Amino acid sequence: MGRCVRSSKSTARSRRTASDRFKVEMMLKQVCLIGFFEGRIFSGHEMPRNKSHPGVYLAAAAHLSIDPARCLLIQDTTLGITAGVAAWATVWACAAPPAAHAPLLQVEAARVFPGMYELRLG
Repeated sequence: MGRCVRSSKSTARSRRTASDRFKVEMMLKQVCLIGFFEGRIFSGHEMPRNKSHPGVYLAAAAHLSIDPARCLLIQDTTLGITAGVAAWATVWACAAPPAAHAPLLQVEAARVFPGMYELRLG
């Protein structure tokens, strides 16, 4: 992965995680994505309640001045999906193999795809 990803500047984005901020920032730097998320990383460690409470998603949406119902979340856990749905966001789940999809759909993921390589917004 020699080149960094480019994207539209008109797309508001944030990174919400149950991990600690240092770990997330380190990982985003390693894959050349930190520039897309600087100042917009929200850690469950910094919130009064973590997953499955929607607080961290609501904080991210408020910071971006976006109605949570207009947000698209990408999640890989049932707790994360539950929190996103409670925030009124659209939640897509990333999980492989397909046998792992059923539990994610049961907690109301709107779509499940097997890997980030299949993520298409258009």
